[in-house]
Amino acid sequence: MPEALAGEGSERDERKVYSSEGEIPDDSEGRIDTINFDGVTARVERTAGAESYFTLTPPDAAPAIRVPREMSNEDVIAFVKANIAVVRDMRAEMVKRYGRGSSRGQRYETGEVAYVLGRPFMLRVVPMAKRGQMRHASRGRASTRVSVNTAVGLVELGVVHVGDFDQRKGTFLSWAAPILARNAASLCPAAAKRAGVETKLPANWRVAPMRSHLIRIDRGQDTVWVAEDLVPYPARCLVYAFMRALADEALDGSGLAGEELAQAKRDLIAAGCPEHEQARADLAEKRYA
Repeated sequence: MPEALAGEGSERDERKVYSSEGEIPDDSEGRIDTINFDGVTARVERTAGAESYFTLTPPDAAPAIRVPREMSNEDVIAFVKANIAVVRDMRAEMVKRYGRGSSRGQRYETGEVAYVLGRPFMLRVVPMAKRGQMRHASRGRASTRVSVNTAVGLVELGVVHVGDFDQRKGTFLSWAAPILARNAASLCPAAAKRAGVETKLPANWRVAPMRSHLIRIDRGQDTVWVAEDLVPYPARCLVYAFMRALADEALDGSGLAGEELAQAKRDLIAAGCPEHEQARADLAEKRYA
């Protein structure tokens, strides 16, 4: 049980501290909006989703807790108690990692944060035992594994060669890329429908390294190619990139030109991606890269 675990709530601007060892008040007395442990304060962010999970923000591993909107105070504290030991270890690893500096780019190292569709996950790289004289282990993913604890936002990358950047990155993407592809296959057709574009989209959605495009609609191969660079960005960026590609295709041969064509594309993108301005800013500023 964590020491000095407490939550804070508010009612009529009067702040209250709730001890984890005492009676937990019901919702009529105010909902917890922060929880204190180990001398730090974690925000409690209530969302419309059904999932509860921790997030840690570098460099100081600042914690936050996202819970369903209707979750009771008692359940919030129980969730924190159940996961606090793992979170403590993660915070120590993250502080150690970013204490060495964070200007080296994504290295997929222990303690580092990597984003998937805008959600932060802390990485932990663990060596896998070699089976006899395993040969060419770094050439494929058969000798790697990924273990995910969504409650605390922890992704363990099991690799044979801990010092091999390509193996660490490849192992992470072996888990993250299919998540991006599934979301693309679900969200992008809905965006096209929202924009009123009546077209049959390709049947296949695949993630791959791409230099000049974020989304490419390949009718010849019946595939929508999604750049792996989109893995860290929120879903709005995925939809925005898709709508840009779809607008290019849908308005090709329309007879429009110049500013008239540009405006038509902007209108189509906005119709399919209501958060297009925020998405454009996210991508331009490389906020999740």
